[in-house]
Amino acid sequence: MLGYFEESSVRSYEQIAHANGFTYFDAGSEGWKAMAKVDGELAPKVNKEFLVQQIKEGKDFVLTSNPSKAFDAWHFEHKGESFYKEMIFLQNNGYKFEKYGNFWRVYK
Repeated sequence: MLGYFEESSVRSYEQIAHANGFTYFDAGSEGWKAMAKVDGELAPKVNKEFLVQQIKEGKDFVLTSNPSKAFDAWHFEHKGESFYKEMIFLQNNGYKFEKYGNFWRVYK
């Protein structure tokens, strides 16, 4: 599962993923901060490697947020850089997006 991180919120992607038994990556607030201290590009590298591994395993993805709004959220609101980059990466790797109930499905 992919989506926006919302600190201390049940609407945050990792909380929804955990509650529904989906695969997700979360280093926790302290983990992300620690990675940023070591190398400003470490967190994006780790995040991308998670996606690569999931793609190699042939997994589809479920999104908590509308992927078509990711561009505007990042470029105009400065929210969700990671989510935006994840959407671009998946699109560049041949994935398609469709509405899936209250979520979005990303599949090949």
